[in-house]
Parts: sequence; C-alpha cells; structure tokens
Amino acid sequence: MKKTVCLALLLVVLVGCGKQEKSVEKVMEEGIEVVLNGTEPYELPGLRSPYDLEEEWVIDLEVEDVSQAGLYQISTFAVDAYGNTYILSSRSDENHIFKFTPEGTFERSFGQHGQGPGELGRPTEVVLTPERELLVVDPDNAKLVYLDRDGQLLREVMLDRNIPFVLPLSNQNFVVFGRLRPDVEEKYLKYPLELCDENFEPLKTLDEYRMENFRVTGRLRGILPGFGGAAGGGMIFVGNEIRGYEIWAYDQKGGLVRKIRKKHRSLPVSDQIRERALARYNDNVKSMVFFPEALPPFLTLAADEEGSLYVVTFGEGDNPGENMIDVFNPDGAYVGRLSAAVFVSPDTPIDAVAREGRFYYVREKDTGYKQLMAEKILTR
Repeated sequence: MKKTVCLALLLVVLVGCGKQEKSVEKVMEEGIEVVLNGTEPYELPGLRSPYDLEEEWVIDLEVEDVSQAGLYQISTFAVDAYGNTYILSSRSDENHIFKFTPEGTFERSFGQHGQGPGELGRPTEVVLTPERELLVVDPDNAKLVYLDRDGQLLREVMLDRNIPFVLPLSNQNFVVFGRLRPDVEEKYLKYPLELCDENFEPLKTLDEYRMENFRVTGRLRGILPGFGGAAGGGMIFVGNEIRGYEIWAYDQKGGLVRKIRKKHRSLPVSDQIRERALARYNDNVKSMVFFPEALPPFLTLAADEEGSLYVVTFGEGDNPGENMIDVFNPDGAYVGRLSAAVFVSPDTPIDAVAREGRFYYVREKDTGYKQLMAEKILTR
C-alpha cells in the first residue's frame, strides 16, 4: 500500500512539473506584459524548438573565386525572401554591393563608387524594404539609394542630416539610429534610436545608446555597450544593457507592447576577450582601455519575418569560439538555443539575419579572413 501511495505521489509531482514547463510565466507591470524566462527553454505543446544549425553554404573571402569578384570586405549584408544574399563592402573603390544566389554562388556586383546618381561614397548599410527593394544608406553623400534586386537605380532620397542606420517598416515608418550628432563635450556620447515617419521626422525616441567619451574622460571602453535593435513580424525589438537581459518589443507606431525578460548569469571578461580587444589598438591607446566588471548580457539581435527573436550572447556555445544564441518565439517565450561563432563588428549595423528558417552570420577565421555563413535552423 505504501509503495502504491509513493508511486501516485511521484506521478502527481511529474505531471505538475510537466504543466509548469508548458506554462509561460507572465506578469503585468504598469500595464505592460512582461514575459518571464528562466535559464532553460520552455517546452510548449505543439511547438518545434530550434536546437541546432546545419551548414548549407559559405562565402569565404579567402577563396580565389570570391576575391576575383572584387569582394575583400564584409561590412554588412542583407538576405531577400528568395534567399539571395547582398554583401556590402563599404571601403570598395569600385562596386560596393555583391549579390550571391540562394546557393551562395556569386552572381553580380553593382553600386558603383562615386558621387553621381545611383553611385555610393562610403555606404554603411544595405537592407530589404517591405516592397522588396534594396535600400542603401550612404552618409558620405547624404542620401538613401533605392535599387531593384539586380542593382538598377529606382530612386534616391537626399537627406539634410547624417543617418548611418535605418530599418524600414511596413507602415512606411523607419527605425533610425544616430540621427542626431552627440555633444562631444559631454562625458557620455548619446545616440538616439528613434521611430521616424516617411520623411525622417522623429515620432518617438525608443531608446538611447550611450558610451563614455574618451576625449573627456581619457578612458576607452574595450567592449562596446550591449545594445541592439531588430524588426520583424510587425514588431520592433530593442535591447540595452542598462536594463540587463530585457528586450523591449514595440509595435510599428512606437507603442510598448511587451518586455521579454530572461534570467542570466553574469560572465567575467575573459583574458581572451581582453587580448582580442586590445589587439585593435596601438601601445599609446592601450593604456586608455578599460573593461567593465562583467560582460553585457548580449552582443546583438536579429528577428525573422514571423517575429521570432534571436539574441546572440557572450555565453559559451557548443564548440570553442562559438556563442550561445537564445531564441524567443513571437510571444516572447524562450523556446530554444543555437550555437554559432558570430563575429560582431563595432562598425556593422547588422551582424546576423534570420529568414525563412535559416540563420546567416559573419564568422572570422583563424587567418583573420571573414566568412558569411548560411545555416539551416533545425527544430525538434
């Protein structure tokens, strides 16, 4: 009899634990839904959880066929709905954009360097619009250049201010980063992340990127502040290390809809990270570099067309040199994790792209050459 009772109690405990895993914990704070995520992914009924990446193709800058095409640098990149990839090389003296097929084969280059119609100075970003046009941001020439997917000029929009980074939204609004120049006399350089209308007039400030001004303090932070923005599924996602591991989700009109909060363990700055950061500077500058006590909770963000969120963290991945990538479903629940060696550049507005069940990112080889990886997201 005692054995039967113990078995029954064990079943009750197991069933209770199973229900707890399948129930996403949420609270309301000041009228805003907050999704609470633990250190382990939720197991939700009927949901296929991402668990691994499977390599499909690689664009390797060290390969002769790629270098012969004139591509020596990956500044940033975009992927269209058909799987075509567009790599932007900002420092090119000929063409700046290199198009690759869905199989990773070089097709053509365009976006000639220059100052004339359709020509580019030192572009900072290429991104797909909801209308499936290529939008290239060119601060040097103070303009936005719209191209079709074969590189033909559609139109140009001249700007009266410096705008290095934009995200076009389906309601004709834009998310704009760095529209205003910071006050160089202040202790902190402040760059707004704004929601702007179709004429780039600000509608709302979504967040603010802050970094210490070394010209005032005499110090230079060795690790960039954890800050990132992404758009997908009709939502705008913003992360800022000052809030810890908490991503804010806005609708396209700038209304705060949800906060996605996740427990995480603070990680110290490793010797390897210090060495890699210091290698960028000469001996005179190295003496100015300082590091925070702990690493930011994340490196960068990406969102797919359905609104699933991919957060690249400093957490150690499955293999040496890889990062852990936390995956959240469109409702903000932590549902899986991936592992990849994502290279995040301080000059790159987009470091990773999630689209049509694939994850694209830049990886750095031991030789220092970069690779653009296209990997299928495996689910179970």
